[in-house]
Amino acid sequence: LEIANAHNRIKSIHEQHATFLQHLSEHAEPEGLPAKITIQDQSVTVNCFGNAITAEPKVVMDDEGFFAIEYVFYVREEENEEELWRFYLTSNGRLVSRLEQDSPICDFNNRYVAKYICGPVMNAALDSILFKPTERHGG
Repeated sequence: LEIANAHNRIKSIHEQHATFLQHLSEHAEPEGLPAKITIQDQSVTVNCFGNAITAEPKVVMDDEGFFAIEYVFYVREEENEEELWRFYLTSNGRLVSRLEQDSPICDFNNRYVAKYICGPVMNAALDSILFKPTERHGG
């Protein structure tokens, strides 16, 4: 029974995810921000400040046995990797910043969804290794 429930819930979150990606691709340019979202092979890429910052989807399960899609945006600079921001698409159609608490960002079909994704990624990018001076090694 537990396996059957998990199978159905995972199938359901994948269907919701496909709908979310379709909506996001139709609303990919955030109003008032110099950015754009592109979708490729279910990955979400924020193109900002001349950099492509990508998050890959991952199915995760919360403490109550419900499934969500996790997106984590990283930047890589040489050997360093830094998480910028993450969000989750929940089974009830909300984008949240944490699964543990009710921390809603917006509904997955919000017309301003690109702004709610690009804004935090862009702000975090400005404070990340992406724009820090290169460290000197040696004398």
